[in-house]
Amino acid sequence: MELLRVENVFKSYYLNKQEIQAVKGISFSIEAGDIIVIVGSSGSGKSTLLTLLGGLLKPSRGKVLYKQQSLYTLSNGRLSIIRNQVFGFVFQFHYLISELTARENVMLPARIARKKINETVKRAEELLEQVGMKDRMNHKPGELSGGEQQRVAVCRALMNQPEVIFADEPTGNLDIKTAEGVHDVLWNLCQKTGTSLVVVTHYEPLTQRADHVLTLNEGMVIKKRSLN
Repeated sequence: MELLRVENVFKSYYLNKQEIQAVKGISFSIEAGDIIVIVGSSGSGKSTLLTLLGGLLKPSRGKVLYKQQSLYTLSNGRLSIIRNQVFGFVFQFHYLISELTARENVMLPARIARKKINETVKRAEELLEQVGMKDRMNHKPGELSGGEQQRVAVCRALMNQPEVIFADEPTGNLDIKTAEGVHDVLWNLCQKTGTSLVVVTHYEPLTQRADHVLTLNEGMVIKKRSLN
């Protein structure tokens, strides 16, 4: 089943009245359960494309469709619900709230969605146990390692059982060994739940674990590769 489709999408910025095209005419689709890795050099448009897909940034031209409905024709309220309950996000920096425990940080998306507190606590604890954080649930971010903080961020992204997770350089600030552990957690959880995953990365070994690989250069897809 097709979840997302990008149709001839462009995104331009203006710097000192000069137009800069970050994304130029990209088209592709994402099926349920797909794992897609987007690679390319710095400035190639990877992160911009991810924010367009995730409903965070409106394209200058073209369409981003979720189940055949254009994301950017939706009301702000409906789009917010989709970002909270249908999409999950993991960024290079974990963006955890320092005053909250690991459990409380993971619970945030469900609290925003006003889900039942007992069910929310149970799911947060189950997710943290699955990523080896059973004994760290009551620790605040400042008491956790970088890898542990990012595992909490992964659990938070999965809290509302999203259909797709967007991850933008999710381990870019971690050492290789720790990064590989976080990658394993992210991949395993998505495959276990059937969640689609779109990852922007500079880490080439991840391409071997994807169903599809998109290579970007100067805002355009210069290569598409399917590994299944």
